[in-house]
Amino acid sequence: MAVTARERPAESGVREVGLVGYCVDTGSNLLMDAFLRALSARVEAAGGHVLLFNAPAGAEGVGVYTDLAARRAVDAFVLADTVVDDPRHAALARFGVPLVSFGRAPVGGWVDVDGGAATAELVRGLVALGHRRIGFLGSCTPRAAGVDERLAGWRRACADLGVSGEVVWAEEDTVAAGERAALRLLGSRRPPTAIVGVDDQVAIGALRAGRGEVAVTGFDDSPLAAVAELTSVRQPIDRIVGELVRLLTTGGEEHVLLRGEIVARASAPLAARQGRYGKPGYM
Repeated sequence: MAVTARERPAESGVREVGLVGYCVDTGSNLLMDAFLRALSARVEAAGGHVLLFNAPAGAEGVGVYTDLAARRAVDAFVLADTVVDDPRHAALARFGVPLVSFGRAPVGGWVDVDGGAATAELVRGLVALGHRRIGFLGSCTPRAAGVDERLAGWRRACADLGVSGEVVWAEEDTVAAGERAALRLLGSRRPPTAIVGVDDQVAIGALRAGRGEVAVTGFDDSPLAAVAELTSVRQPIDRIVGELVRLLTTGGEEHVLLRGEIVARASAPLAARQGRYGKPGYM
């Protein structure tokens, strides 16, 4: 029987990457397409390979992960699209298989972008443009692990600056759902003049709803953001992947928080405040 990475002795605190399992997002997510390309290249450079597989989201798909772990078909997992109360981590922890996550997680090392700091800076930039009613447009199914931090950053900045605003949740993370939720927000008694979207998908929906009358920002800086002229927060994909592979090769369980970069476009011209925000470091 072949010896897996978990059975090879570590040399100088560094272990071989081996075969890394990664579940492919079956939806349309251009950010994660870029993430997968970067992950494959970095793992190959470290002497390993990426095994792609499909699994349903949530508890329904956990069996696919545990089957791979039980068969010792992979040497490690990289988990992405982490959500609140993600069931995959606890299930895999029972098998002792190394795992790291893109997004905050209860088990193993993880790497994420400081979304709270970035959304707070977006609010400060919008206030500098004269906006005093700034809404927040979230996505509730599934609830991504970083959503609460982005919402907290918006709340903190609004409170610090004396800005009013409401929170509305789209029923799913799509452009169409974002548009419907934004229309509810814009139909309130005191509609916002600006909207901070939790990600680019719902933010583009808000752009449609606002018809050029409302400033809108997103998060992720996906290729769609450039097409839509959407101001967004760029996630440093190459740096994220580099940290994830480092954690795999060292067995580290640090929590790594990286800076995002605000990319200003026509939807909310924050060019004067464009830059990197967030606190890099290990938690």
